[in-house]
Amino acid sequence: MTPEPRKPLATANQRYWASMTAIVVATILVAGLLGGTITLLTDTRADRSSLWGGIVMALVMLAGWTLAARVRDRKRLGLPLWRHLDEKQAATLKQYHQWSRTGRIEDPENRSSH
Repeated sequence: MTPEPRKPLATANQRYWASMTAIVVATILVAGLLGGTITLLTDTRADRSSLWGGIVMALVMLAGWTLAARVRDRKRLGLPLWRHLDEKQAATLKQYHQWSRTGRIEDPENRSSH
């Protein structure tokens, strides 16, 4: 009797939502822990400890937002969420980012060098 091949652990949509949930949870935990630690470690008499903690929290939240946006873009294009992209996939992602910024796509092969 031969063992049956294992089924994938989840569908692409389930992996996407699991990734997004993990990003949100990790971002909130890291932001809270780092922000709280900075607030406790800074001088509380200076009345600026909460400012530094807030800045750290905002930076961590921005990093989490950026990571989630990159994962969302890869999902929209049907690219691997976490694996390294090959050249063709990277070019597709680059064109998508260019289109989302400018509203047009320039073909790199038709570009004239100045």
